[in-house]
Amino acid sequence: REIIDRPKMGFTLPWNIWMRGALEPLCQSGLNTLATRGILDGPALNRLWMDFEAGRTTWSRIWNLVALGQWIERHDLQ
Repeated sequence: REIIDRPKMGFTLPWNIWMRGALEPLCQSGLNTLATRGILDGPALNRLWMDFEAGRTTWSRIWNLVALGQWIERHDLQ
C-alpha cells in the first residue's frame, strides 16, 4: 500500500553508460555522418565526444547530434 499511495516518482535511463557501451558504435556513426558530409566540423565533434567521455558535457548534447546524423544518413541527405 505504501508504494501505491506514495507521490509519483520519475526515473532516468542510463544514457551515459549506454552511449559509452553498446550504443557507442551508433553514436560514432551518427557523428561521423555529420563530419564526412561537411555538416559540422569533424575535429569539433571529436572534441565534443572526448568532453562527453571525460564527463565535461552531457549525454543529451551528444545524443541530439547523433540523432541528426542518423536521420541524415537514413534519408540519404547531403
